[in-house]
Amino acid sequence: MEKIFAFNYYDDAKDISTYYKLENQLDDQPKFGVFNKDQTKFIVTSSLDILFVDIKKRQEIDLDDREEVSAIQNIITDNKHFYVLANKKEQRLGYYLFNVNLDDPNVESEYLISWTNKLDIGNCDLHLMEEKDLEGDGSHLNIVVSYKSIGINTFNVFVINLDDKLIKYWHEGYQLWESPVKGFLLNSNDFLILSKDGINVLALGEKDGRVIKDQEGFDRYIHSLGSINYIKIEKTNHLLFAC
Repeated sequence: MEKIFAFNYYDDAKDISTYYKLENQLDDQPKFGVFNKDQTKFIVTSSLDILFVDIKKRQEIDLDDREEVSAIQNIITDNKHFYVLANKKEQRLGYYLFNVNLDDPNVESEYLISWTNKLDIGNCDLHLMEEKDLEGDGSHLNIVVSYKSIGINTFNVFVINLDDKLIKYWHEGYQLWESPVKGFLLNSNDFLILSKDGINVLALGEKDGRVIKDQEGFDRYIHSLGSINYIKIEKTNHLLFAC
């Protein structure tokens, strides 16, 4: 891969133009790329390479060499960082979630998750979730990480507070590795898990319980994961929901 192209999808009659030409080429077929909001910085990745590019500064950083990561599963960005979920670091399987500073990508990356466990992960999704404080008018930003895991056949949903970088909730449910699954975060901060078995709903954050109907039309009372935060002894504790 040598170039990033710009395509006007409002008017496909216009010519496709070269948006940026890479100085460092990817070693294999690119998988996907993610831009920041104003499209001046982006990360493009393949199964082996991950390249950070600042278009204005003409700066390129080979993140797979710096972080020794590969098997990139997903990338998301906010106003300050890219967040990258990888399945390998130093050739070892595990869960690795780290950030890349948008303003100064040379700053050492911070790892929100770094677990070596010899397990492949798949159907990975990243979402940003804004949650209002119950005690005031402010709010804080969280990142929601979801994936299925081989061997143990589970689907995991993590909610990580981006202010203190602590895991708030961890939901772990059964999911056959061979079966596809997809996670969606709604504006209501409900997390939907779609699989061949149907739709499961997780109420993330801290909010009042409510009644929803199941697949058979029966009423079910659903509690939010944050509704039992009171059982935490201190902030560094996280809640594990295993089912």
